[in-house]
Amino acid sequence: MIPRRFLRLPVIACFLALCGIVLYTIHSTGHIDKLNLYRYTTGNKAVYRPASGKPSKVILLESGGSHEEVTTAFLTSLVETTSKSSAFIYPFFKLVRFQMGPIMKSTIGNHTNVAKYVHSNKLKEYKTRVGRPDVVLSITCEHDSKEHSAVFNEWLAQGVSLVCVVHHADRWLANSDYGHYERLSPWIEKNQVTFVTLSEHVNQNLKNESAATWSPEHQEKLRTKVFTPVFRAPTRPHKSPMPVLGLNLQGDFDSKRRDYKLLFSQLAKIVDSMSSVKMYLVGHGIPPEVPEQIKSKVEFMTDLSFTDFYGHMSEGLAIVPAFASNDYYSKKASSSVPASIIAGVPLVGSQKLLDAYTYLSENEVWFAEEGETDIDAIHRLVTETPSPEVLEQQLRFRQRKLLDKRESLIRLNGRIMVDLLQHVSSTDESYYRMEWQWEW
Repeated sequence: MIPRRFLRLPVIACFLALCGIVLYTIHSTGHIDKLNLYRYTTGNKAVYRPASGKPSKVILLESGGSHEEVTTAFLTSLVETTSKSSAFIYPFFKLVRFQMGPIMKSTIGNHTNVAKYVHSNKLKEYKTRVGRPDVVLSITCEHDSKEHSAVFNEWLAQGVSLVCVVHHADRWLANSDYGHYERLSPWIEKNQVTFVTLSEHVNQNLKNESAATWSPEHQEKLRTKVFTPVFRAPTRPHKSPMPVLGLNLQGDFDSKRRDYKLLFSQLAKIVDSMSSVKMYLVGHGIPPEVPEQIKSKVEFMTDLSFTDFYGHMSEGLAIVPAFASNDYYSKKASSSVPASIIAGVPLVGSQKLLDAYTYLSENEVWFAEEGETDIDAIHRLVTETPSPEVLEQQLRFRQRKLLDKRESLIRLNGRIMVDLLQHVSSTDESYYRMEWQWEW
């Protein structure tokens, strides 16, 4: 007769094995988030209430024609925080590319305080369309302030509050040929401008590098906010089991932005041992030349609608940044990072990336160890994970965290938007009430 204690051994062994799997999964998905501003902001949504008691007039301006994602993120925050009793929103856009319209329309929903957008060339007609705006949210401020300098000068004289989104922090040096600081100096002087950056590292560069060259008085008057450009977009369920391990590189195909030489050479080293991996270049521009050896493993997906763009990426294993320079860690923000959150697909991220984009946590990315390339990190992930099922489990874990983070950031952005909409009230009672129905 077998002693009872021996009968318990298989049960104990199974229990220990289960504990091991759980511990492996927890460890492999990264360490617990550090407590920071960006982790799961909770509580009631922020609501904008104008101090004057009457609805504010807000112009949403993008005359550069290339920042639909940032515009949609701002539009999301406006819809989340305002109503027709608190603000009327007047969009002026140069372009709405790649069929962003349906996502914008879905974002607006039944809100009747957002006017039909008009071309930014009609901004000079703002007096008849809007009257004096209370707040101007300038998404492409570096371009807007130059392209529409006469209108900006009128707004300055009228006491309008300006929100100036900074995309290139290094172009705001006092002696820069771009002239951004020179054009905005009168706004700084009169305390009528708040500068907004799209990541903390850009904010630090603006304050510590560029603004350090400004006059001492202007340095003291500098006001900045950080706004993470995320919004809701449709995602697709992953197929199980995953027939293809899709790696996505998104955005402009410009070789000055992405290190294709390193990316393709690294991909060539792993294709034989990882037959299910495929690289998707999802974006626009002139495609880079792909080496013959890996042509079957690289697919270009160009000029997709934003709905298909985020939908495709949401089915993948990872987004690969493949930055060609350090600028995306110091001077400007990459759209790949918020795209990871919008689509709910992990980015390959090093500690350097996490230090720059502080709204991301280690267990929301595929972590790249020191000295590893993006492809090295993916190769280690796939080859060292015990099974495809465990890999899918880790992917699902990150997807849930990223989509939760998306909602958290939208809520946080709402609080920031409420601050940005504060202004000195005017006596202008006019409102433009035509063309309030969005038609696409």
